[in-house]
Amino acid sequence: MKQTFGLVFFALLFGCVLAGNKPESVSAKGTQSGRVVNGTSVSSENYPFVVSMHRYLGGFFCAASIITDKHALTAGHCLVGNIVKPADFVLIGGSSYVDSGILFFVSNYSVHPKYSVDNDTADYDAAIVTIDGTFDNFTNIAPISLPKTAINYSRNNPTWCYVVGWGRTDGKMPTYPETLQHAWMQVVSQYKCQQIYIRKTAITSRMICADLPNTSACYGDSGGPLVCNGELTGIVSWGSDYCSGQPSVFAKVDSTSIREFIKEIAGI
Repeated sequence: MKQTFGLVFFALLFGCVLAGNKPESVSAKGTQSGRVVNGTSVSSENYPFVVSMHRYLGGFFCAASIITDKHALTAGHCLVGNIVKPADFVLIGGSSYVDSGILFFVSNYSVHPKYSVDNDTADYDAAIVTIDGTFDNFTNIAPISLPKTAINYSRNNPTWCYVVGWGRTDGKMPTYPETLQHAWMQVVSQYKCQQIYIRKTAITSRMICADLPNTSACYGDSGGPLVCNGELTGIVSWGSDYCSGQPSVFAKVDSTSIREFIKEIAGI
């Protein structure tokens, strides 16, 4: 867990040892994996865009979403202060298990230029990982579409979205499953989300909030997707101390600044 200025980020700091010089099938044991609170186990074939991030000499710490044949979108806080150079970590995809799948080496990564771990907010919490090689022609590995239209809150017509990841199952206990987890959530209005977190930080136009009773993203889910209408709408960023009772907060993919960042780095 990493906590800065009262914000609880959902990254992990430990795991497995990996080696090699090209994409390959691996089964590298991590110290811990993770899960969405109140989620259910799912197969990676239904979520081929989700990949796990592992320290080269460490282990699983965040998730990411494939957006092109060479790029994956994750949270800025997963990399700032944790990763020094691309060779420090790898991506693993194509498996429901956090500790096995196809290994992809990283050639570069870019953090949103306005993101700063020293800020009193988690604004602009986005980063893009570029792999050495391509995600093409691998089983259960494929990109997810970016939003074509903005998601707007409506009390009378709520927007249902889902999160998937390997984060904790319980915010108060270090309990983790072995496989990828899925949970439904509803988009929360900016006003309601701001009122809930008013003592912590501002909820900006680069953020989107979602919740459901007893359901939340949690430690280990950072960088993973919030998917609405089949499109990548949010990046798991931060939330409440115990992953319950308050909305999860995501970097908003269709916000102007984040969308321009994605286009500049990934070309889409």
